[in-house]
Amino acid sequence: SVNGVSDNNEEKLKCGISMLSGALSHCLDDPYSRYFTKSEYKEYEDEMNGDYEGVGLELLNYQGSVRVVAAIRGTPAGNPGAFVGGDVIAEIDDKDVTNESLDLVIQKIVGPKDTFVKIAVRRHGDLLPHITLKRTKIKVSAVESMPVGEDIYYIKTIQFFEASFRREFFEAFTKATSIPNRSVIVDFRDNPGGSLMAAKLTSYYFATN
Repeated sequence: SVNGVSDNNEEKLKCGISMLSGALSHCLDDPYSRYFTKSEYKEYEDEMNGDYEGVGLELLNYQGSVRVVAAIRGTPAGNPGAFVGGDVIAEIDDKDVTNESLDLVIQKIVGPKDTFVKIAVRRHGDLLPHITLKRTKIKVSAVESMPVGEDIYYIKTIQFFEASFRREFFEAFTKATSIPNRSVIVDFRDNPGGSLMAAKLTSYYFATN
C-alpha cells in the first residue's frame, strides 16, 4: 500500500527536521553545524561548485539580519548600485523576510531559470523600491586576477568552491609568480567562505616547512 503525506504530517516532518538541526548544533556546540535533507544537500553541493540557478547574490547572516555580501558581476543582481554590501534583505515577493533565517531567504531567492523574483532591501535603514530579477544559470568564478602595473599582481578570491578553486588559484598564482621579484596581493575581503579544504589550499602557497 502507499501512504500519502498530508499537509499536517508534512508540517510535523518540517518541525522534526528543524528540531534535529537545532539539536545537532547544540550537541556539537557549533552554531554552524546543521542537518541537511537530500534536496538541501543537493543545493549545498551546487553552491559549493559555484553552479546554480538564481540571481547572483552572495549573502550572510550578520547581527540578526540576512545581508548582501556582494552582487556578482554579470548576473541579474550585478547591475551597479542595485545591491551593495551591507544591504539587508527586507522583502521577497512582497513578503517580509526580516526575521527569517539565511537558509530560508536563500531558498526563496534561488529557483528555476527564467522565473522571476522580487527583492527589496534596506540600505542605511531606508526601504528601497523592490527590484524584479529574472533567475538564470549562475556560474561563478572562484578567483579573479590581474596585473596592477609592472611590479604587482592582484588575486581576488571570490569563494572557496570545491570543484574549481584549486585549479583557478593555481593558474592565477603561477601567472603572478612567473615574473621574478613581482609582488603578489591576495585579497580575501567579502569572501563568504565555502569548502574548508579549498581554503586550506591557499595557505600551502605561503607556508614554509
